[in-house]
Amino acid sequence: LAMATVFSMCVFASANEIEGSWWSLNMETGHLTVHCNVPYNDNVQDSELLRYIRYIKSVSFDEGVTAVNKNGFNRCSKIERIELPKSLEFIGPWAFAGCASLKEIVFPDNLNYIGYNSFANCVSLESIVIPPRVTVVTEYAFYNCKSLESVEITNAKTAVDDYAFGKNNALKTVKFPENADIDPGTFKDSDNIEKVYYSGDEESYNELKIVKSPDNPFFFAEVFYNQPVAVYPVGFSVVSMPERLIYVLNEDVDLTGLELEVEMTDGTVEKLS
Repeated sequence: LAMATVFSMCVFASANEIEGSWWSLNMETGHLTVHCNVPYNDNVQDSELLRYIRYIKSVSFDEGVTAVNKNGFNRCSKIERIELPKSLEFIGPWAFAGCASLKEIVFPDNLNYIGYNSFANCVSLESIVIPPRVTVVTEYAFYNCKSLESVEITNAKTAVDDYAFGKNNALKTVKFPENADIDPGTFKDSDNIEKVYYSGDEESYNELKIVKSPDNPFFFAEVFYNQPVAVYPVGFSVVSMPERLIYVLNEDVDLTGLELEVEMTDGTVEKLS
């Protein structure tokens, strides 16, 4: 029974390929492929993956994966490259914390949540762009990322919590949109910020919570106002349907009468017809 259990979890497909219940690892290249949502784990690391941590150098995810849950790759210190799928929506607490060799992470547009300590102590990360659908960047998400030099927040409705980018003394540049919901403690102990690029005017900038804070981390920075930021659609609603809805095969589709309202990251609404 014990042997059957072992072989059900780990099948040696070839001399170099190892299969787990939710992943496969090429031992020669060090590439791990994730086939389904990464399980939630209260321990520092999933016991199934623990024995192979030292071999993992890169990770990719099958399309359709929506979540990397708590402690998914915590302290996988040799991971240099992570390719996240377009389908990913959720990154849980400590998911990639302590991935000390990771220099770059590109977040997919569908991502909407970045959890507590999810990238804390990723000491080789150099830049971060928070995509427009993210609603929350939680506490300590990018804490103590010692090589982090630039941060860009693309959506004013993204709530950024205390210490989310705390203790990042290499951080020099911050970009964010008008009326952004940035907590006063977001950049706590990141004391070397030199340039701030803000899409609004000086008056709205001075009303921000983080600027009005006694510990304003941008106090000594040079501020550039009215800076253009990329504007993305984040949702839409149908105002009216097309006049004609039923067609036969190979017939041209007529969208006359279709009207949409599209919500943009800058808070504006565009009407499309």
